Amino acid sequence: MASIITEIYVSIDNLEFTKLDLFKDESFTMKYSKKDLQDITKVFAPFSQNFSIPATPKNKQAFGFFGNTEVVKVNSDSKFNCKVYTNGVLNQTGILKLEGVKYKNNKADTFTANFNTNLLSLKERIGDDTLHDLSNGNHITKWTAKEVYQRLSSVATLSGLRYFAPLISNNRVWNYDANTVYNDNIAYKSGNNPNSDKCINSGEIRPALKFLDIFSLIKTKYNITINTPLELTPQLADLYVYGNAETITDGKEKRLSINNAFTNPSGVNKIVYNSTDKTFKIDKTFGVNYIRLTFQFLNTIISDDTLTTTDVKFKCYYKSNNVLFYEDSGEFDFGTVTPYINFPLSSFTAGSSEFYITLECDKLITWSHLNIFCLFSIMSASPVISQSINNINADDVGLNKIDLIKTLPDIKIIDFLNSYFRTFNLSIYDSSPNDENLFLLTPQDVNTTGQVYSKLEVDYTRFADVKEVTKSVGNDYNYYNFKLKQSEYRSNIDFKKQFGVEYGQTSYPLVKPTNAKEFKVETEFSIIPPIVINGTSNVYTAYGFNGESPENIGGLFRYTPNSNELTMFYSHGNTSLGSNTLSCQNINTSNVLTNSQLTSYIKVMPFNKTNLHSLAFSILVINGVNYINSLFQLYYSQMISRLLNPNALSQTYTINLPSSEIYLNDATISAGTGNTPTGFRLQNEIIIGETKFEILEASIDTTTGKSKLTLLNF
Repeated sequence: MASIITEIYVSIDNLEFTKLDLFKDESFTMKYSKKDLQDITKVFAPFSQNFSIPATPKNKQAFGFFGNTEVVKVNSDSKFNCKVYTNGVLNQTGILKLEGVKYKNNKADTFTANFNTNLLSLKERIGDDTLHDLSNGNHITKWTAKEVYQRLSSVATLSGLRYFAPLISNNRVWNYDANTVYNDNIAYKSGNNPNSDKCINSGEIRPALKFLDIFSLIKTKYNITINTPLELTPQLADLYVYGNAETITDGKEKRLSINNAFTNPSGVNKIVYNSTDKTFKIDKTFGVNYIRLTFQFLNTIISDDTLTTTDVKFKCYYKSNNVLFYEDSGEFDFGTVTPYINFPLSSFTAGSSEFYITLECDKLITWSHLNIFCLFSIMSASPVISQSINNINADDVGLNKIDLIKTLPDIKIIDFLNSYFRTFNLSIYDSSPNDENLFLLTPQDVNTTGQVYSKLEVDYTRFADVKEVTKSVGNDYNYYNFKLKQSEYRSNIDFKKQFGVEYGQTSYPLVKPTNAKEFKVETEFSIIPPIVINGTSNVYTAYGFNGESPENIGGLFRYTPNSNELTMFYSHGNTSLGSNTLSCQNINTSNVLTNSQLTSYIKVMPFNKTNLHSLAFSILVINGVNYINSLFQLYYSQMISRLLNPNALSQTYTINLPSSEIYLNDATISAGTGNTPTGFRLQNEIIIGETKFEILEASIDTTTGKSKLTLLNF
């Protein structure tokens, strides 16, 4: 075998690299492993076994004098940027970590280290962050009756995030009858009261966010470069996630701002507003002990279809030190609201008469105008000293706004990604040591030809020692179970009661064996059965509430919203309601709540409109139509077929690889393979003799080429 030269370079700053001195006979063994078949989400990453490096003067300096306590260290975590070359060709890039140093005669003699590629586990990169940690302040929008009315029929984009409002109520069952009056009948009639159960209420509607845009935020935040061919297909292009967090208000204090200055009937202002820092300043020389500020909110709207009142907290803080000196609350209702606050002027010491006011509420509130009247007395009948009227400031204050990201269930990002991988049977592959580009691939993607990520068939017959081969049973599974999250949606619970399985679940055999050895794929996503609105023929909704018994509120049955369940569906685009138009809350040009006619909506379903691919592992039956392109059929059936094959055996070979196979060489192209590089890759299929294999695990000594490969025959 031709001599193989291994060179290792390290750097502290990833700019200047130092070539390390190596022991002549030291092995540098790289280990590769595909995801374990029982753990669909385990992402493989090449890594090395521990190896030794001589503590030569050059190596000591390269490692920042690791182990020498008398030298101040620049690199405190003992990790170094690293490049590994094989016969002068870049083989791997990653991180070399020093584990320890051995001393002889009080002098450093040998370093112990290991190497990991840049393809680190996503779990290590992301940690315990949740979807809410993706919030960056760029996706805050109004969620008023007007906004909801518009989003029911059109998609909006905010800082790259696409969203709309699916026609799903999270607390009641809608009905439709153009001629009869009964509860929750949302058939459009011009005279319907917008504050009644005869209108779609903005408080029962939640947004849906485009899946790919959420994934893009994850990639950006954690600096992950992932190319996903599946993104170019309808399976992801039309996929949305339901924003069903328990609350969509952030509960934070909002600083009160106004856009009209204070005026005084007598010409002398006793209160001044500073628009730059949103603060108020009181004239203390007026000779009174108390001040009353009366707030007149006009055309107030609360996003709540139970028509209950809600409290809004008013808090006053000194501008100078942000110390709270006064707190009160006012009761808000629909229409005109006039809460007020009283506080003694003794609250202000010399130089501290400037303050700011915040509002806080756990519901979404908007209004058309705000008037503020300043009275230098706690008596409501006392004369108005100063006033600021006709402030159109609801949007500036922001009690009517939501953070779209925080409408999502607050689950861990790693769980979100794991479910994504499980749903479409995705694996992450590294295309080249020369960059950090990763590819997220389905089995179909790997089976393509001519792409940088495509598999190759490589004949290792001449390199393999066929005299000693260890064979073992590939698996002993006798039960296969594919399911989505066990859902708490009312319709999903009803489905399970009727059919005995979760909506979208498939298993084989149908009856689970007593001593089952189970192969299970389970995601954290759920899907909701589509429901035709009672009284219509083809207007689809879904039940966004859970299975608890409803509460009777004045003869209206209201259910509990099903919250924090990661729910997906496909958008079928804007769909005409035809003659079944609906009554929906809106806000007219006078900023008054009104009833508007909804003539179209964005229909959502658990299958894709373009190619009829579904989000279920099972065959879905909707209105008598079978949707056979299930997740199982598309992404898992071939794999399960192999697992069921009694002749599929795990086989371990000893193989002596040439240097050209040790590293992934994207500088060479195999004849007829387009952009597919040569060299060892986990997605390749290996031929030994007359048999073709899939690679499960590999250990490759880059200094000698001696390798051990665990393979599964086709």
